[in-house]
Amino acid sequence: MPVKCGGAPQKILYLSEETFRKHGIREACDMHFYTSVGNMFPNCSKYADALAPIAAAKGIDVHYTHLIKSVDGANRTVTFENTSTKESVQTNFDLLHVVPPQTSHKFVRDSVLAAPTGFVDVDMHTMLHNKYKNVFSLGDVANLPTAKTAAAVFAQSPIVAHNLVQLHK
Repeated sequence: MPVKCGGAPQKILYLSEETFRKHGIREACDMHFYTSVGNMFPNCSKYADALAPIAAAKGIDVHYTHLIKSVDGANRTVTFENTSTKESVQTNFDLLHVVPPQTSHKFVRDSVLAAPTGFVDVDMHTMLHNKYKNVFSLGDVANLPTAKTAAAVFAQSPIVAHNLVQLHK
């Protein structure tokens, strides 16, 4: 984490499950969802709480707090670290879909604007930089506890607009 969208890792999961079902092969498919976080949708319990029963109803085994460490494509194995127990977990796969963690651009990570996470260091309520009082950030590059999605930007934009107007009064 973070990923651009909390739903991105699940979209292919549900599309695949539906396709397998429509083609009559779902019962032959053992489907698993591994996530590095502790629920189905990071930073939004409303969606996480709604998605967990959907995965269960579709017979998808969910594995929380599993951080991918390596993939051996030739042998079709993937290794995870269970971040809760520190246990190494290796499993076989026929089809593996991986959504990599999102990072900011190097020029942001290496700048004075960056928080230790590499994203722009802003106050989560104002989007104003924590050190530079004339810098705002939102969206994918902001160090905010939200998904990196257009929906997040949609919610953040009015806050930044309001605060920019206040700054220039």
